[in-house]
Amino acid sequence: MRNAYKITIIVIVSSILVGSVLGLLVRSDQPPNQIFSFGASVIHTSSPVGCPGIPLNSSNWLEIQVLGNRTGMNFVLTTIFSGSQIRLDLPLNQSAYAYYNPANSTFEEIDVPLPNYFSSGETLDIGVNYYINGYPTTTYNIPTPIPIKSSTFTC
Repeated sequence: MRNAYKITIIVIVSSILVGSVLGLLVRSDQPPNQIFSFGASVIHTSSPVGCPGIPLNSSNWLEIQVLGNRTGMNFVLTTIFSGSQIRLDLPLNQSAYAYYNPANSTFEEIDVPLPNYFSSGETLDIGVNYYINGYPTTTYNIPTPIPIKSSTFTC
C-alpha cells in the first residue's frame, strides 16, 4: 500500500515537471520584451481628402495609432463592424491603399480611407490583425466602439 502512494506521488510530481518544461518551449504570440498598444479614431470631413499613394480621395478616414516598440511588426488587415451590421475587411499590407505615417520611432499612424456609407455620429468596432516576425498572426480589438467625428483630416 505504501508503494502505491509513493508511485502515485512520483507520477504526479514528474507529470508537473514535464508539463512545466514543455510549457517553457511553447512560443507565445509576441516577443517577451516587445511593448506596444493600439488606438483608433474615425474622421468624417466635409470634403474629400487624399493621401500619398492612395488614388482616390475620401471623406471618411480611419486612423490607427500604434504606440511603442514595433520591431518586426507587420500589419495584415483591419476589420471594421458598424452598428448597422456592415463588416469591412481592409488590407493593411504594403500593396494596400493605406498610408503609413511614422511620427517618430515610437509612434505611427496608419491612415485608411473608408467607404462613404458611414456617417458622422455612427460608431465602429475596430480590429487590427498583425504579426511579429517569427510569431503567429494576432488580432487586437480596440476595446470600445469608435464614434465617427466630423473634423479636419491631414495625412
